Amino acid sequence: MQKPFGLATCVMGLLTVCLVPLIFQSCSSSSEPTPPGGSEVVCIPLDKTLAEALADAQAGDTLEIKSGSFSFTESVTIRSEQTPLVIRGSRNQGSISGSNSVPLFIFESPKPGTVVSDLTFSGGNPTIQINGSGAITISGCRFNGGIVNVLANGSGDPLEVEATGNLMVEPALFGYQLGGNSEVTVSNSTVYGAGDCGVLINGTAVVVANNNIVMFSRNFGFACRANGALRAISSCNDVFMNINADYSLCGDIPETDFSLDPMFCDAENGDFTLDVLSPCAPENNPDCGGVGAFGVGCL
Repeated sequence: MQKPFGLATCVMGLLTVCLVPLIFQSCSSSSEPTPPGGSEVVCIPLDKTLAEALADAQAGDTLEIKSGSFSFTESVTIRSEQTPLVIRGSRNQGSISGSNSVPLFIFESPKPGTVVSDLTFSGGNPTIQINGSGAITISGCRFNGGIVNVLANGSGDPLEVEATGNLMVEPALFGYQLGGNSEVTVSNSTVYGAGDCGVLINGTAVVVANNNIVMFSRNFGFACRANGALRAISSCNDVFMNINADYSLCGDIPETDFSLDPMFCDAENGDFTLDVLSPCAPENNPDCGGVGAFGVGCL
């Protein structure tokens, strides 16, 4: 649905302010999917601030963050009736930060089709919390610090979470904390330097983990507690140099998992692409394909 004619304000440096007439139907390129049912695509920050867009969001909307850094001191709750909702960045241009004393985003029973993608987060305890039932996809996001990056706490009907292509760098406790009645697929993620466990599975959560790198956790790589389970069909995870053990109480290790240096290009400076000789590169591990959040980036 075409939005009415309006004005967008832009600031250049410290001196120039310009008002530009704009007509928006979508801020996405034609190759990107549009939301279902002709619902609104909100360009941030051109149309609204992120806080305004989240408060006003309705089921079926897409919030597209084209640029900017956004900071929250209080939790933002996305109610079930506001979903499905898509919140996405543009080639990781959107940056969202929060306090380590409260959750950053809380999703309450998100409906299928809810997506958070291609954003950079810092802080939050947790950064993204999902409660109740329903379904959500978290993909292509980078998490810097924080206490727990993704917390799933399913209750009632199963909470389905698909987490793919995410990078988690030095969360104080866990990259993924997956509990309650949750059914989770974690794939092609890199969890680096977690303060406790890279992936904690507890409650009655059931997790399938494929093609992930989990390394340098200060406790365990994968840990299963209570009745949490890492399913045997999990495969092709590189679980390397986690201080106490790579696995804790998760049953049989998946047959195709391995423990080798993934050979990041420059992890100390935030480059988690792979050296051409990495065992996680698809050319060197054809049975698994690519492992981790990124492909080859250096020779």
